[in-house]
Amino acid sequence: MPKDYLLSQLKTINKRFRNLLTKYGEQPITSISIKRTPISSTAEGLLNAITLGKWKEIKKNYDKMYHLYAVLTLENGKRLLLEKNERPVLSESIPADTKETDTQGVSTLRQPIKLSDFIGKTIKRMTLQDYIAYEGYTLNCQHFIRAHLLANGLLNPALIAFVYQDTKDLIENTPSFSRWLGKAATDIAGAGRQLWEEIAYKRGGRAKRRIGL
Repeated sequence: MPKDYLLSQLKTINKRFRNLLTKYGEQPITSISIKRTPISSTAEGLLNAITLGKWKEIKKNYDKMYHLYAVLTLENGKRLLLEKNERPVLSESIPADTKETDTQGVSTLRQPIKLSDFIGKTIKRMTLQDYIAYEGYTLNCQHFIRAHLLANGLLNPALIAFVYQDTKDLIENTPSFSRWLGKAATDIAGAGRQLWEEIAYKRGGRAKRRIGL
């Protein structure tokens, strides 16, 4: 997908994402690493709150719940973070690995693919609305990473096993009100982050404040 056309479709995505896509969209991706790390104690606390104190019971069949993200290495040597929090994130800041970080390289990437194509194919497959929106059980970080691999023909059984955490039981056991509340909270956080970044860039600065969960 041509970069200019893709950018024209992404007016509702945050400013930082668009700016980095403008800057690096024509750069080929030469390698991809998928990383996962257990969700933070803060996130665990929030999940317990929005499930009305039932989170520990709901997740009893899961040793750990993971946050997933991708590190994209471009042909020019630049590394970019791609993940989904309350909104899609494209960033030049790569989190440091911890002793709990697991990494899986994408060996199925046998030839470079432009960053704009990698993202554009995913949006075409998911729809722009689902690409941007966050829902804790059906449009979360793992679905986001899986969609990029699937749309670009990179998914294989090893990556499916690494990326996909079956949350069917979680969905069935989570009170519907809590699911609604969690989605509302992330929608509000996403809108807040986007508004903050738009204001910061209009003032000629860089958005440093993180608004999220």
